[in-house]
Amino acid sequence: MPQIQELRSSGISDALHTGREFSDAVARIEAARTNTPQTEDHSEIESRKQWITRGWTHSLDLYLSSLNAEAPTLLADPTQPRVLGGDSHPLDSEIKLVGPSEYRQVTGTLCERRTYRKFKSKAITDQQLSDLLYYGIRDWVLRAFPAIKKNGDFPFFVRLALLRPTSQMKEGVYSYSLDTHGVIALRHGDFVGEVVGVMQGMQTARTASMTFFLCADLPKAMQVYPRSSGLRDLYVAAGRIIQGLIAAASAAGLGCLPTPALSDKPSENLLNLSAPREVAVYSCTVGVLKP
Repeated sequence: MPQIQELRSSGISDALHTGREFSDAVARIEAARTNTPQTEDHSEIESRKQWITRGWTHSLDLYLSSLNAEAPTLLADPTQPRVLGGDSHPLDSEIKLVGPSEYRQVTGTLCERRTYRKFKSKAITDQQLSDLLYYGIRDWVLRAFPAIKKNGDFPFFVRLALLRPTSQMKEGVYSYSLDTHGVIALRHGDFVGEVVGVMQGMQTARTASMTFFLCADLPKAMQVYPRSSGLRDLYVAAGRIIQGLIAAASAAGLGCLPTPALSDKPSENLLNLSAPREVAVYSCTVGVLKP
């Protein structure tokens, strides 16, 4: 499928914002459609235009690349170690989080939980943050994805935008390690406005305590999900991980707003992702509930 591969390598991610560039990108999509054996209706092309308009360019890249199931076009060499993107040099040494508290059953809280868009404008405790990361992500990932985590092929990693400081951590953007249960500061500062931009204008971050971002290493993702359904499989897996985080937040008496509706370019800038290899695929904003 050379036309699709040519589209992938033509840098569609970089030509998506102004009128002429938008038209050129759409023209390349339609040209790729015309010259490939798959038959796609007009709604498929309109959907791809909508992806470009909303800034979901890396997801579109992955989708187009995965159409050639026999020889997908890798976005980068998956054998090379992933490095922190952009200017993501750690600001400090790793912060070891406090140990997780005793595990609590969450069946009842899951049945009662709902989505929240406004919170108490208060920070959570260091213990709550540790429990969210340990039970909501680390422990859940090890139980839900034991094989790919053991083999080193796990395609996800976690960034955290701490919107209100705790006694242990300043406001800023952090990288979380599943192996050590620790965080490394990438940026310090107030990034509430940037989080709102990443979440396409949703204002939840203005009263929340933090936003978790589940990010994907796309070359690894294409190896783990090497089919034309790879993009869908990636988001289904991401959704499963976020469900673990929702359960942990519910058990801690916190509210959350999960959403995969994120803008690529703003998230790259906020989270210091290395495009096009890395992309934020899901978020979960957590906060203290109002009485």
